[in-house]
Amino acid sequence: MIQTNQTTQTKPDKNSSESQIEAISANQIIKRHKLELDPLNLNLQMINKLEADTWKFTGFLREYGHEKAANDQTLKFLSTMIKQSSKNIKELDLDCKWCEKITDQGLGYICEALANLSSLQILNLNFQEYAKITDSGLQKVGGALKGLCSLQSIDLNFMRHHTITNAGLYELSKGLKFVASLKKLRLEFSSCEGITDLGLSDLSQNLKKLLNLQSFDLNLNYARITETGLIQLSQGIKTWVCLKSIKLCFSRSKITHIALESFAQTLNKLALLQSLHLDFADCSKVDNKGLDHLSLALKYLPCIQEIHFNLISCPKINNIGLQKFSQVIKKLTSLQSLYLSFGWCIKITNEGIESLNQGLKNMKALRNIYLTFFGCGKITDAGFQSVGQTLKELGSLEDVNLNFGLCDQISATARNNIREILNTLPYIKTVVVSS
Repeated sequence: MIQTNQTTQTKPDKNSSESQIEAISANQIIKRHKLELDPLNLNLQMINKLEADTWKFTGFLREYGHEKAANDQTLKFLSTMIKQSSKNIKELDLDCKWCEKITDQGLGYICEALANLSSLQILNLNFQEYAKITDSGLQKVGGALKGLCSLQSIDLNFMRHHTITNAGLYELSKGLKFVASLKKLRLEFSSCEGITDLGLSDLSQNLKKLLNLQSFDLNLNYARITETGLIQLSQGIKTWVCLKSIKLCFSRSKITHIALESFAQTLNKLALLQSLHLDFADCSKVDNKGLDHLSLALKYLPCIQEIHFNLISCPKINNIGLQKFSQVIKKLTSLQSLYLSFGWCIKITNEGIESLNQGLKNMKALRNIYLTFFGCGKITDAGFQSVGQTLKELGSLEDVNLNFGLCDQISATARNNIREILNTLPYIKTVVVSS
């Protein structure tokens, strides 16, 4: 199906760091015509009739499965279409996830077309899973990026490609360093087991020059990263003084408190940061010291509005870590969103929950809170109900999610009581209390 629509400029939510960052492109693309394509409707004749500045291609159609999914020849044809309309295109979104017949050759065709897009501002390439992409494909992407001087936003997804290694990440980063106009960068390489500290170090060195970057999202979950890699990344991030949002995912990596101390020192330099999202789930070496370093760094972020800490299955974190964390967050009186995940941190008890409550009491501006303590079997009704009583006093809350599943000492009655209490809050929209 081919669709066209016109979108007018909208005023972003001043309380949302993401909306402020995304407004960068919205301000410059006020009138937009969107062209939606898939493998079944590619048509060269259409280009002459429609001047579209936003292109979206979906390579995998669920109703047809892999039989009708995009392949290299599909991308070759799409590349020809892009070249014919290159002067108009400001946003290109290629969603080729699950397209098992696409190889480096198909990605190369797209990269050839990219070289002609001098006005391109937003680039999204999703080749998640199944496509046969290697280091050679990333090298082609890096080469294409060098000439795209108008780019402001890049989103690249190469999740679960075991054939991608440090060499590919290095070639990609060589191209990224030339996009000096870039304000938003997302790199998804989770489960790319060929990436190690060496690749992360090369990436960090080349990204240092992106001085206008405002949003950075890097996912290396289940890659082979240790504290050396995170320390190198921390050194590179220090140069991004305009940064407003950062998301780092390093689940199941060998990171210790030494690396977190280095990263915390970097956070101290990011005075404009509004959103901090850190995922260190299943990092068995992360302990109270690491959490303490991160907690202390929060004091130096005057603009912070949103915090996500995922420390699920970090068994060395206990009540002491929560106590120190709580002493810091009670001073973050302007914080609007807090997401804390301590599932399977089995040493946490009611004492740790009570410490957390002391921190939450002062957060009167809080609108969204997500607390996960599933599998923390030492938490009882008393600890759980104390959370509910604390949240009841936060009148600005809109969305609450309490996940204390697999806590066998918390009764169904206590869960129902807290659900009822929270639903009486004046601005509440959503209350989720997991069983």
